[in-house]
Amino acid sequence: MRPADARESSDSSRSSDEPWRSEQIRSNFLWFSLLFSINHGVVTTPLVISTSVLAGGVGYLGNALLNIFTVVSAFFLGAPMVGLLGLRGATLFGMLFYCVYVGLFAGAALVGKHQHDLQMASFGAGSVCGGIAAGVLWTAQGGYFSSTVDHVARLESSERTSLTASLSGTFAAFYLGAEVTSKLAWSALDYAKVPNVDIACAFALVGLIAMLLMTKALDLPAGGAPAKCTNRFQAAAALWKDPVLFLVSGLNLTFGFSAAFMNGFVNANFATPQLGSFAAPLLAAFTALLAAVLARVYGEVAVLIGKRPLV
Repeated sequence: MRPADARESSDSSRSSDEPWRSEQIRSNFLWFSLLFSINHGVVTTPLVISTSVLAGGVGYLGNALLNIFTVVSAFFLGAPMVGLLGLRGATLFGMLFYCVYVGLFAGAALVGKHQHDLQMASFGAGSVCGGIAAGVLWTAQGGYFSSTVDHVARLESSERTSLTASLSGTFAAFYLGAEVTSKLAWSALDYAKVPNVDIACAFALVGLIAMLLMTKALDLPAGGAPAKCTNRFQAAAALWKDPVLFLVSGLNLTFGFSAAFMNGFVNANFATPQLGSFAAPLLAAFTALLAAVLARVYGEVAVLIGKRPLV
């Protein structure tokens, strides 16, 4: 059920100062999570296969630009765009730029590996758009999630911690499910000899449809005063005093290097040549599926022994 379908009805769960009922907020969160996950899932597969499909160096440079501009966007664009467009508007902005990313990937694949400079220009520009999208989209998603928790907790007089855990689990299920499904779908279509350009265009269309349907989501207000990009730097600098940050940074660096190494070098030089072009998204789907399964396992272990021993 779309969240806008029941907006005219009234219920005892609606307080005098709330425009929506708790059931509407919960239903809307499912709608938001589903469409967000579909859009994110279908447009991020090029990140996995770009080094295998595009000319030498193009995929590596594009993926580097994507990550660089994600950081830049998160610091300088995320909060201002939320302040300017609101949570839903910033989400739509990010989803649109994600579609541009996969669309320009399709353009790069269309011109072929012999057109190295054109591929570089197309996928490079698309990766910049994808990075801008990621920084804004995840900032908006975090705000939308927090606003959802605030509204439901207030309407139901429920405990915020347990509610946050419950909604986080719901979002994670949609998110990982869409990621696994999209990569398996790409792998299956590739195995069926469907050209990468056609697959990319179809995925971009699905992402665009998800973005258009997202306009039906509730326009929840952002809590608190509009954030400034300087606040991000101050918050980051404040964490530098905590030694835990530096103790876990080695693990984060290792993970980042491993992910780039697997998605780039291993897929281009081993997985695709030896197993076939369908193998790269298939292996990425297994990684996401394993993450989804182990997240539940580690969650139960953390309850038993605590987070610190688990880390």
